[in-house]
Amino acid sequence: MQIHLLSQEYLALSNQLDISVVLGGYADLDTNWKSQSIRQPFTRMYFTESGEGHLQINGETHRLQKGVMYILPSGLRFSYSCPDTLKQIFFHVHVLHEGRDLLQRHREFFTYPVEDETLVRLKALLTSASPAAPAALKAMLWQFLSPAAETVLLNESSGQRVAAPMQEILNFISDNLSARLTTDAIATRFHVSRSKLQRDFKTFLGVTPKEYIHTQLFIKAEHLLLNTTCSIKEISDQLGFCDQFYFSKCFSQKYTMPPLRYKSVYLGQKDGDTSVIKHSR
Repeated sequence: MQIHLLSQEYLALSNQLDISVVLGGYADLDTNWKSQSIRQPFTRMYFTESGEGHLQINGETHRLQKGVMYILPSGLRFSYSCPDTLKQIFFHVHVLHEGRDLLQRHREFFTYPVEDETLVRLKALLTSASPAAPAALKAMLWQFLSPAAETVLLNESSGQRVAAPMQEILNFISDNLSARLTTDAIATRFHVSRSKLQRDFKTFLGVTPKEYIHTQLFIKAEHLLLNTTCSIKEISDQLGFCDQFYFSKCFSQKYTMPPLRYKSVYLGQKDGDTSVIKHSR
């Protein structure tokens, strides 16, 4: 008898990777579906059932068409529009690796072929009342996302992987996350200059420390808003904002709607012709 065990490296990688489903739904869209130059703190996945939509990325227009699945990384800036009508299945997700957003640095979108049977299965899971449906959906989405994650991880392993000192800094930010946390405070804690810290963040993550903290704050804010009974004031206080009004203003700038509106839409209520279903993380 022979037993082959997974390597420690494999187990470590599997435990470091996670997908968090913020929002899933299907929508009957028209010409009102449009937005200019957005970049939001989650990755979008689009599956077209019928009709046509347009994405404008890096000065080029791309068609959202049936038979193709689109992954728009959280760090990507893009515009979208619908010239007539569009039926679409969509998801907003976080792809996490070692507690950070794996796709945040990626500036290109991914496309993969998808069969009609897949769309049927996705919609069935979105409308299912089975308690096992969210787990099945999450596994299905991870199957779509894994090639994109693999591409980014391979790029990192070729020389851009987060080094141990930087990972220690990211862990510190995670443990002390607050709107009051500053670049200078982090630099002092790790005995490095502010300029070196700025350079290291740009090298490894493609953002400044302030931008990274801001993104992590609103990932946590989104989680608290959708998964707890905390009030806006309680969330604001927990995340270290000066008051709930400033927190709401910052949230609106990032998510294009105020927190309570975001919560009412994304917890499964109807929003115009869009059916939204939120699944657990």
